[in-house]
Amino acid sequence: MHATPNSFLARAPRALIALAAVSALSGLAGAQTTWFVDDDGPGDPFPGVSVPGNPAFSDPAEDGTAAHPFDDVYKAVDVAAHGDTVLVLPSNVIGFYALTSPLDLLGKAVTVKSTNGPLVTALDGTGIPGTSGVLIDSGEGPDTVLEGFTLQGFDRGSSSGASGGALFVSGASPTIRGCRFVGNHAHAGGGLFLSASAATVEDCEFLDNSATHQGGGLFSASGSSDVLRCTFEGNEASYGAGALFRTNAADLVEIVECAFLDNESLVGYGGAFAKFDQGALDVVRCSFAGNVAAATGGAAQVHGPGLFRECRFVGNTAVSGTVMASLGGTGAAGTVLVLGSTFTQNTGGAVTESGGQMVLRNSIAWADAPFEIGSGVTVAHSDVLGGWAGTGNLDADPQFLDPWGPDGLIGTLDDDLSLAITSPCIDAGDTLALSGAARPVDFAGNPRAIDAPGTADTGVTSLWVTTDMGAFEFAPPTPCGTRVFQTTRRP
Repeated sequence: MHATPNSFLARAPRALIALAAVSALSGLAGAQTTWFVDDDGPGDPFPGVSVPGNPAFSDPAEDGTAAHPFDDVYKAVDVAAHGDTVLVLPSNVIGFYALTSPLDLLGKAVTVKSTNGPLVTALDGTGIPGTSGVLIDSGEGPDTVLEGFTLQGFDRGSSSGASGGALFVSGASPTIRGCRFVGNHAHAGGGLFLSASAATVEDCEFLDNSATHQGGGLFSASGSSDVLRCTFEGNEASYGAGALFRTNAADLVEIVECAFLDNESLVGYGGAFAKFDQGALDVVRCSFAGNVAAATGGAAQVHGPGLFRECRFVGNTAVSGTVMASLGGTGAAGTVLVLGSTFTQNTGGAVTESGGQMVLRNSIAWADAPFEIGSGVTVAHSDVLGGWAGTGNLDADPQFLDPWGPDGLIGTLDDDLSLAITSPCIDAGDTLALSGAARPVDFAGNPRAIDAPGTADTGVTSLWVTTDMGAFEFAPPTPCGTRVFQTTRRP
């Protein structure tokens, strides 16, 4: 994939871009030296041509300054000290920076970021098969930041132990922000491999990565890394978790406001997500759509405890099981709680448990095939097609506002699963079961437990209000006919 400079870059002299970046950084508290990387710098003797390290084609006076930037990232990282920033301008020569060996951040608390974002700044690994692209494995902490790159075309290999196609993190806890992992491969963690790490992965995209074993997009082992506002789309793994696999974690891991779209487990479980450990897990306001597993857990398979709240599961498929499956673990320690979520148009059934404990509360399971609820699931204050034994359960059309969505296809991501004003799910949930902050929010980021005037409170009330069933809290219309709250979160 070749990045194309945007119209601004096509017009502006590159030295001015670099100088503007210096100005922007000058006011940052604690900022130390800023090093610049540009493979087509203002002092290069032949514009549009770069041979890193060769002064005949590169600036012979390059020193990492804005006027004389380095022509590759390695040099900047080598000279950077703790607290420094490395700014990488878009490649104007071949459209990306072709790595010749793994880029090791060397244990330094440095920020390595692009000036113009991942769509125009790529690190390419097609020339170094058999290795990871970037290494962060020397005890780095959250002050080590990798930001704003596309990492593409890295192939670590398919043999056991070949982990982390684009990025390998072990024994370190960096911040990975605003990056795109595209078309990478490994035995485990085709895009990103985390081991013994408390990394923060935020605002990233994992697209079309693959793993021979598990975790096509991301594999996390023995750590407590959080994944925030990320998109996993089109990733695949042979045996488990096309998008994200987690194992051997003892501490709480949070996956918040992420979208899992069209990922696949080719012969195993967990089309999008799988967890195999006894560590705590919070999956909050996430969307699972179009994921496929050859076995159980078309969207997610969970072994051990976990909490899924305010999530939506639409159009997922499990060939030989249900879309959401709980395996192993006994008693409260092994309970998977699904709270305030919506399941619809999934194939293989909505939820089931096998050897564990699954609880569905304040949720909607409607129009899934061939059934909604499997054996062993405890259901309360939920709307289930065909009915289900339990306190406060309904068997009534939830009246989604627009289940077909703008594309006219039911069971796709643009379906509007919020509730019509006449829905029986309004004010029918158990307010005492709400989890999280003192004032929890729904999938769209709107407050929970908003009373709908004129609607009977058929659920459990707390402080004079009653929450709704499903991922979306009903927002009463204003006198002008618009709804009080609008969807602000990712689809």
